[in-house]
Amino acid sequence: MLNKITFLSSLIFSLAGASSVAEASNVLVFDRSRSGEFQLLVPGGSQAQQVQSDPELQQDFEALAAPTDAAYHTIEVPVWLKSRSSPFTRYAIGNGAGCDRPRYYLPHPSLSSDVEKRRQSLYWSMVDAACEAGVPVELFDALVAAESEYNVSAKSSAGAIGLTQLMPGTARELGVVDPYDAEQNLRGGAEYLAEQLESFGEWDLALGAYNAGPGRIREYGKVPPFAETQKYVNSILKRIVAARKASFSARRITIASSGAELRRP
Repeated sequence: MLNKITFLSSLIFSLAGASSVAEASNVLVFDRSRSGEFQLLVPGGSQAQQVQSDPELQQDFEALAAPTDAAYHTIEVPVWLKSRSSPFTRYAIGNGAGCDRPRYYLPHPSLSSDVEKRRQSLYWSMVDAACEAGVPVELFDALVAAESEYNVSAKSSAGAIGLTQLMPGTARELGVVDPYDAEQNLRGGAEYLAEQLESFGEWDLALGAYNAGPGRIREYGKVPPFAETQKYVNSILKRIVAARKASFSARRITIASSGAELRRP
C-alpha cells in the first residue's frame, strides 16, 4: 500500500513538471502572426503594450545625428607614395641612401678604355663627393658615367656643363662657382642627387627627377614617359647591375688566386 502511494505521488509531480516545461516551451515557439514591431512586455502582464513615440525625444536624437561644421584637415599623399608599378623595379637594386665607401678601385665592365682612364683619375674625388652628400657611391658613379663619361669639359646642346651636367642656374643654386672644376661639379651633382633621393626615395624616381626635373615626377607619379628619360634611367640601373656582377667576379678571382677557401659555416 505504501509503495502505491509513493508511486502515485511521483506520478503527480512528474505530470506537474511536464506541464510547466510544456508551458515554457509554448512561450518560445515562433509565431509568424506576431507583429515585427517592437513591443514592451510588462512583468506580470498578460499582454504586450505598444511603445508610444515621443516627438521631443525624437528631435533630440535627430540633433545628435545632424552634421557639424567641424573642419577636418586632410594631408595630401604624394602620388608616388601610392601604389604604382614601374618597369625599373625588376632590377631590385635597392632604394636606400647613404654612402657605402668602397675599399678599392674596380674597373667598370660597361665603359670603354678611354672612359675608364678618365674614371680612374677621378674615382676617389667622385667617392668623396658622394659620401659628403650621403648618396650611394655606385649610384653616383653610374650617373657620372652616363651624364658625361667622366669628361670634365663635357657640355650638352642644352647648356649642361661638366661631369654631372649641371645647368648654369642649378649650379648657382648649389653653390658651384665653376662648373668645369671637377671637385665643384661633383659636389654639386651629388648634392642635387641627394635632394632627389630625399624627395622621392626610390632610385628610379630620383634619376628621373635628375634628368627631367622633379616637377615631372610629381606630375606623373613615376618616371615620365619620355623616351630620353626612360632610356637614361634604364641605362644607369643596368650599369649598376653590371658593376655588381663584375665586383662579385673580382672577389671570386681574388679568393681563388690567394688560395683561400670558402666554407659553409
